[in-house]
Amino acid sequence: MSGSLRMVTYNVQCRSWAMEAGADMSIPPSETCEERAKLISDNLLNSARDYDVVCLNEVFDEDARDIFATELAARWPYAVTKADFAVMNVAWPGKPSLPINPAAFFLDHTGLGLLASWFALGTPKMEDSGLMLFSRHPFTLKPLTQQILSALNPFAIGELTPLGFPSVGFMPYVSSTGADAWAAKGMLYAEIQRPDGDVFHVFASHTQADSDKVSENKTERAGQFAESAAFIDEVTAGSGTANVFAMGDFNVCGGQQAVTLDQFTEEWGALFLTAGSLWSDRLIDVWGREQCVGAAAALPPGALAGLRDPGPTANVVYPPAEQRLDYLFRNAGSAMVAQHVYVDHALATVKPGVDGVSYLSDHRPLGCDLHRRMQDNAPNLAKLADADPDFTDVNKLVPGQVRWYRFDRLGTYEFRVLSNNDVRFEVYLDTDLSLPRQPYRNEVNPDRGTKFVLPSAPFLVKVFCGSRRSEAGYRFFAHRHTGASPWEAIDVVPEVNYHEQFPAGQFLNLDQSLAPGDDTDSKWFVIDTPRVPVNDEIQLTLTVTPQDHADDGAMVSVFADSGAPVLTLETTAGPDSAPMTLQWKAKDNQRFYVTVQRKNTAGNPLSFDLRLNWTVTMLLGGLLGKPHLVCTEETSGWGSDDIALTLSTDGVVLRAISNDEIGDFDDDDVRDLSQWLPAFTVYVNGVEVKVIEEDDISANDVGTRTIGVLPIGALAVGDLAPGVRVERVNPDTSARVIATIDVDDGTYEFRCTLARWHEQA
Repeated sequence: MSGSLRMVTYNVQCRSWAMEAGADMSIPPSETCEERAKLISDNLLNSARDYDVVCLNEVFDEDARDIFATELAARWPYAVTKADFAVMNVAWPGKPSLPINPAAFFLDHTGLGLLASWFALGTPKMEDSGLMLFSRHPFTLKPLTQQILSALNPFAIGELTPLGFPSVGFMPYVSSTGADAWAAKGMLYAEIQRPDGDVFHVFASHTQADSDKVSENKTERAGQFAESAAFIDEVTAGSGTANVFAMGDFNVCGGQQAVTLDQFTEEWGALFLTAGSLWSDRLIDVWGREQCVGAAAALPPGALAGLRDPGPTANVVYPPAEQRLDYLFRNAGSAMVAQHVYVDHALATVKPGVDGVSYLSDHRPLGCDLHRRMQDNAPNLAKLADADPDFTDVNKLVPGQVRWYRFDRLGTYEFRVLSNNDVRFEVYLDTDLSLPRQPYRNEVNPDRGTKFVLPSAPFLVKVFCGSRRSEAGYRFFAHRHTGASPWEAIDVVPEVNYHEQFPAGQFLNLDQSLAPGDDTDSKWFVIDTPRVPVNDEIQLTLTVTPQDHADDGAMVSVFADSGAPVLTLETTAGPDSAPMTLQWKAKDNQRFYVTVQRKNTAGNPLSFDLRLNWTVTMLLGGLLGKPHLVCTEETSGWGSDDIALTLSTDGVVLRAISNDEIGDFDDDDVRDLSQWLPAFTVYVNGVEVKVIEEDDISANDVGTRTIGVLPIGALAVGDLAPGVRVERVNPDTSARVIATIDVDDGTYEFRCTLARWHEQA
């Protein structure tokens, strides 16, 4: 795995006792830093991602710091466990925690020393930087020069002799404002060397935060980025194309290079797209400028659209509700490429059965798998796979390498990988490169592989070894359903447009003998109603619109599959060359086949659009739905809000979440509800969200809001109902929805995902 490096940055929201007391306005404050630090450590140690470098942001609680330092030491023994203006604590195998004066690094590196004193930095620093850095590989060592020795205490000198001085440093920022000015925010540096001799310059920072709106503190952030650019330039001067990485919670609402900047992303453009700056010329935002640049409004002929995933890493109380605030940059001249950048949801998940902790952080971790650049080993470098209807690639993987395949046509597919080694694959929509799609109802064709229904394109398939220390040869197969038979039927997803055509001058197929009557020259589709219980009839509406040389038009038939040898005719329309609409009712867990039959017997060209809608709305739980409760304004009075939450669908309680489970709330608090809600809940009338402030339960201390069903037809961002708005519409037909609930004089938001369909439902 000599070409591989894996890193993660995570804002763990472990604020100090004093910070929590200020937020809670109560003594003692409510806080779970120690419990969450232990759970996060366990998740890191058990992660399948096998990280080499771990960067933690916002570790201000000293007990949490001790837990991280102790729990992670065995896996990542080289660490900076504290970075402050006057001291850095450095861990090294077999050594006690070494307090090192950051000035020692500056004295040796620049000969100038720390020019700014404590008071020159402005506000007295009551907190350190909150940064921690852990590495599997050692920090490089430099000789103990007289300049370095002059800045070290006798204990550090004794422990570092004759080992040498670890190449770590910390530069506090001069620019800061508001509450952040009380912390020694700055940039942490470590030079790391792998066993193969490759050296990496790693920088970590947590920059100035906003409080009430995007970019309100952009001036201070711009100052910090200017300071850090000078620091990076100074430290890496003369290193040529050496690998330089910068990561952390940068508190800038992330944009995408091919997407027009707006009021939310203009700061991102000014910092990271404007020529003449280290942060745009020398360093590259691997998400917004490399992996997922976004789809431009207009593309040159033949150009491929950029991948669209915006990569949000944090829920925020001001618009936009979800923002990409966490970053990883690499230097433009690096021989390494980001094979996969992703939000590591598993790392941020509270495992079932944990009492007293309802969330791990208000941010989600950003992970990155880096490798030396090779063919097809990044999503933006993916091999274009034209499954027409089959695609095969015979290839190999060296240790640590992955390969990506890009498909630009939505539909029903089977995929299979054959190898003598443990070679696996994952499928991603380009709108979410963090959560892989699931096989369609776990269906497997023994000849062609595992079935996937992909409702949007482009989508990608990632092929990789189970262990990054392995190498393997493999054969990758992909097959796209053509609709030429019932066994080749194209699965229909509601509100997705399917454009299909018949071959010119020949029949698509002969009679399949599965449907009553002669179905020669028919395209086959299949519709599955949800397997999860639906407490009412489902109204289905199918529209087929013939196009091009419609001539004698088409006949559309819907057949019910009851398991009998021959399908049962449900409804039919046509033949017609005008749009045809068919309606019928169904229950849950039913299957229907649809045939679109060309009526011109000479085989003249015919294309058509097919679209289905139905009266199904489901609330998604777990990682699929990412439900959250957010306190946008705490109720007045002393102390935190003692919140309980009850969710009901169609008048039946889905889950009552007690205050002991979800915990107390203060302004800006975010709680993840994934662990309490089932993956799929279909409802007919509405989801009632009841937020209860238990300090004094009167009529004013209970707020409710009902989220209705999704309307038939295409969704749009905007108000869905009073107090309910669609924040984002996803290409897979799901929607991110926010319901606002007033509780006394406070305000809460229930953020959830609604869908009409899911491949596992």
